[in-house]
Amino acid sequence: MRHNAMLLWAAAHEVAEGPFWDAHRATISWVDITVGELWQSQLDPWEPSVVRFDGTLGAAIPRRSGGFVLCLSGEIVLTDPIGAVVSRATVLADASLRFNDAKCDSAGRLWAGTTALDFAEGRGALYRHDGTTTELVAEGLVLPNGLGWSPDDTRFYLVDSMRNQVLHADFDAKAGTIGELSVAFQTTGGLPDGLCVDSAGMLWVAFWGDAAVRQFTPGGRQLASIDIPARQCSSCCIVNETVCITTARSGLSAEEIAAEPLAGSLFTAAVEGLQGVPLYPAAF
Repeated sequence: MRHNAMLLWAAAHEVAEGPFWDAHRATISWVDITVGELWQSQLDPWEPSVVRFDGTLGAAIPRRSGGFVLCLSGEIVLTDPIGAVVSRATVLADASLRFNDAKCDSAGRLWAGTTALDFAEGRGALYRHDGTTTELVAEGLVLPNGLGWSPDDTRFYLVDSMRNQVLHADFDAKAGTIGELSVAFQTTGGLPDGLCVDSAGMLWVAFWGDAAVRQFTPGGRQLASIDIPARQCSSCCIVNETVCITTARSGLSAEEIAAEPLAGSLFTAAVEGLQGVPLYPAAF
């Protein structure tokens, strides 16, 4: 089944990423990675606001207590509700590495991927942070990207973009641990980027370079796709019966942007009956 995306907001983000639907506060937030911007808005009325930080902002997750946890360059940073930094912890001392995408599990623990600035083979990793300690969970990756959990909270998913892979592992929600990561399926057509999971356990994956979000079974059979009028589709989240989608214009020439003026904008696509697995705030 094919769906067409509709424009939500005409913007010029360099690399919009990590859309997060906060159902409790009825707000959607997202980042612009390379310029260090955190954006958020209600859907109705649509009034986006922005807070800027120094560094690359790989991800931002709302905190239960208000504010956000940020994956900022090589640090995990906590902010208060107005965006002021209240604490920061350096995880990556090597300036050639940075945080990328992240999400929290059902207990509010942060899971965050890291990558080399040049996306060097094998230098990517996955970390878990519970507000007190940060633990290396997996290494030897390239560009860990979209993350998610199955509706029954027993399976963890992770994209490794440069390898065109969606990985999976058993997940123990009580202990907050995963089994060994293995390849759930290989992808074709652009690089797999951000990911979200629907209530039926299907995976929605954004494809950078191929102007699409695609729905797959956990084994990799494609069920549906969304056509996006911007080739660099970066991530997605589910809001009720709608898929919200971020895109980017980084790396495009002036001629390419003229031909693709909505690159860097946000889009939505209505999918009847769709519901998402809840997105959880950070517990710390």
